[in-house]
Amino acid sequence: MNNNYENITVDDLLKNLPIYKELIQHINTLDSTCKIRIAAAYLRVSTDMQTEYSPEAQLEDIIKYCIKENIMLPKENIYIEPGLSGTRADKRPKFQMMMLKAEEKEKHFDLILLH
Repeated sequence: MNNNYENITVDDLLKNLPIYKELIQHINTLDSTCKIRIAAAYLRVSTDMQTEYSPEAQLEDIIKYCIKENIMLPKENIYIEPGLSGTRADKRPKFQMMMLKAEEKEKHFDLILLH
């Protein structure tokens, strides 16, 4: 994948991260008495120069954490915000969308994971 993150999608990221399938398999093998929390993940990269914090690297680390802690991360709960300033939340539409979901009466996730 190139480092142009302007139009990257969750599906683009997951195609390059086989560890996501490991997470799904891990969650499916857990005992029914095991408490499984559901997470949302927020990924953000300001510039193409931040490759060590690329969306792929962030999501891979988050997925590893999810496996370790028995946390499910549905793909619809992964929010990607590339190329925007991190100084103001009101300029980050995906962040706002995630926060609106968090505030809804219907519970979509138990926690938000950030890198």
